[in-house]
Amino acid sequence: MISNEDGWLCVGDGEDFGTFYTRWHPEVRSWARGRLRDEHEAEDVVQQVFIAAWQSQTAYRAGRGTVRAWLFGITNHKIHDALDAHYRRQARQQRVMERTLPQYVDDSMAQAVAGRLHADGLLRSLPVAQRQVLHLVYCHGYSHQEIAVRLGLPLGTVKSHARRALQRLTRHPALASASV
Repeated sequence: MISNEDGWLCVGDGEDFGTFYTRWHPEVRSWARGRLRDEHEAEDVVQQVFIAAWQSQTAYRAGRGTVRAWLFGITNHKIHDALDAHYRRQARQQRVMERTLPQYVDDSMAQAVAGRLHADGLLRSLPVAQRQVLHLVYCHGYSHQEIAVRLGLPLGTVKSHARRALQRLTRHPALASASV
């Protein structure tokens, strides 16, 4: 195990890495959550950070900086990657929506549901990725597989976004009174 004034960096077995993870996880998670403003995206980044730290631990040199600086350098790169991916997905979704929206304008039931949810501000309270998935499912009738292809996301991620969004919406008092 390598240590310095502000922490430690493990070299070797998983037990040492567990100690390292326990020490740094709260700070890395807090930093990622503050920058990304999305709990699930932040958790994904945290996982990527610690995988990268494990894989590149032999590259750490105490003379070049603290463990904290090294780890937060990795964190900033992963946050940047996540933000880039987010903006690419948004742009891709916008292009898809512009091409496909006219096909579904006559779907009055979906429009009524979407209008009511928007009026109540419920969809705006969801993280962007979850809102996008629900919009494509309920306003456009796409399957999870089609959404995964359209947004360039893994199928499991699309299903998770849909499930989490619906769970969040069903806990909201305004939805309980909806008669749609």
